[in-house]
Amino acid sequence: LLYLARGAAIVVFAGSLPPGLQPDLYALLIRELQRADVITVVDTDGEPLRQAVRAEPDVVTPNVSEVEELIGHEFASEEERSRAVAEVAALGPHEVIMTLPDGCLAQVLIDGQSLLKRVRIEPREAVAKRGSGDAFLAGYLAARYEGRPPDQCLRFGVACGAESTTRPGIGLIDPREARRLMGDVELSVVELAAEVG
Repeated sequence: LLYLARGAAIVVFAGSLPPGLQPDLYALLIRELQRADVITVVDTDGEPLRQAVRAEPDVVTPNVSEVEELIGHEFASEEERSRAVAEVAALGPHEVIMTLPDGCLAQVLIDGQSLLKRVRIEPREAVAKRGSGDAFLAGYLAARYEGRPPDQCLRFGVACGAESTTRPGIGLIDPREARRLMGDVELSVVELAAEVG
């Protein structure tokens, strides 16, 4: 991986680790790739995610249940989910994107400033829900690789995730249809209320 990454711009660590490998493997590889100036993205869960976030990857993209496991409790409201994204970012990753059934909550860097964004789309009638997170990540990274601004990357990712639910199969998308859906994607900045106490 380290040899192949010499020619890479982005490396994605996704899925569970094969049996017998240490849960800190992703974290070790992230630290190595940081020296090579490669963008690191993590999409996993459990202990590998816990270890990886502390290695300060560029982006982590857990879903709600993965963040709940990482933080240690379930979320009852949009405010709690928003705070959880900020909590995960405080653990080390530069950007955190928590995927949701209707889009995502994302703490991203824009002109050096960390902003919390809520991105949503009206859910489509689902033919298949499995793989929509993978489709989101593929769309997000494709736009990022093209050098698109963060808001466009998030919108295209959400459009790809939504588009994939309308197709039989896991994570299948038609990029042209996803581009068309981008007009249905709403994006707003989230302001967290200051905690009292």
